[in-house]
This record gives sequence, C-alpha cells and structure tokens, in this order.
Amino acid sequence: MVGSSSFARSHLDLGRAYLQANASADADSELDTCLKRRGEATSLFLDEIPTVRSLPEVYYYKGRASEGLVGARSPAALEWYKKFLAIKHESQTDPLVESARRQVGETSK
Repeated sequence: MVGSSSFARSHLDLGRAYLQANASADADSELDTCLKRRGEATSLFLDEIPTVRSLPEVYYYKGRASEGLVGARSPAALEWYKKFLAIKHESQTDPLVESARRQVGETSK
C-alpha cells in the first residue's frame, strides 16, 4: 500500500518534471494537489517518508510554475518565492534558496 506522504511526494515529483518539460499548467496542477493534501504530510507516523519537509519546496516550485504561466517576476510568483524564503531564510547553501532570492531581488544574507 502506498502511504499518503508517498502519494503527495509523487505529485511534487510530477510537478517538477512538468516544469522541466515547460508544461507550467500541468506543473501548477500537480503542485496544487500537493498543497491541498499538505495535511497528510504531518502524518509522519503512518508511513516512512516525512513529507512535511517538502512543503517549502512546493512553494518554490509553485513560484516557478507561476512564472511559466504569467511571466517572470509576476506578483504571484514573487509571493510563492517569499513564502518559501520565509521558511528557508537561514539557509546559506541551498541552491533553491539562492534562486528564490535572485527572483525576489534579495542578496544572500
């Protein structure tokens, strides 16, 4: 039986694959599914994959999908990047953090 967090992670992985294929609308749909099912990510004791750690990553990729749908530096994309950075702001080595900072015009802290 596939655990609920495995299911949510598969939507994140599909969203990322769609982004790589320049299919922003499909990516956005998969990432929306992740967000709708984010409550399942807290059920860490029901299966072995702790997906609550993936939530910031979903925010980052929602920003990427928004850029593909609306355009770079769109207000929607910037809001997703800001949500991501609000959680991951202390990271100095995460390439997603560096990318999000560039998108919102922040310098490394």
